[in-house]
Amino acid sequence: MFPISYAFLTFPIAALLCAVPFLIVQYRKYGYFNKFRGFLLYLFLLYLLNAVYLVLLPLPASRHNAPMDVSSVIQWIPLNFIHDIVKETQVVLSEPGTYIHLIKERAFLQVVFNILLVVPFGMFLRYYARVNWLTCLVASFGLSLFFEVTQVTGIYGFYDHPYRLFDVDDLLTNT
Repeated sequence: MFPISYAFLTFPIAALLCAVPFLIVQYRKYGYFNKFRGFLLYLFLLYLLNAVYLVLLPLPASRHNAPMDVSSVIQWIPLNFIHDIVKETQVVLSEPGTYIHLIKERAFLQVVFNILLVVPFGMFLRYYARVNWLTCLVASFGLSLFFEVTQVTGIYGFYDHPYRLFDVDDLLTNT
């Protein structure tokens, strides 16, 4: 929960730096300020802060972090999350009564939260920016790719080694 609390703490600063100038330009250009659209803009900014903090935090303790203890920092196998769910959960496909265990399992919840992570982004693009579904899909993929590349590069070289895995399944589920 601490990434979300950080997002709420830094939101007022981000709103002053990002949203207020945008709203001033809108007022000067059109001669009015739509309060509902302004409210949506602030919500979008708060959502983006939450998404970025959830993806990047917690950060390593030092810039000179140790390499991760994995064979590869990139997982290239598409739909590998299905194998992870089957391997890590107590669900038996032939017994529907065991499906209820999914809502408590880490592997399943990770997929669900990856899907939910980018849904507000697509909704905002469709409503606020009025883009078509294909543009929305490409932008959602771009946001997900940004998250994954940022993680695997150790925030673009700020850290000596990556501290999170690049997972092609995250690209699929986020998009």
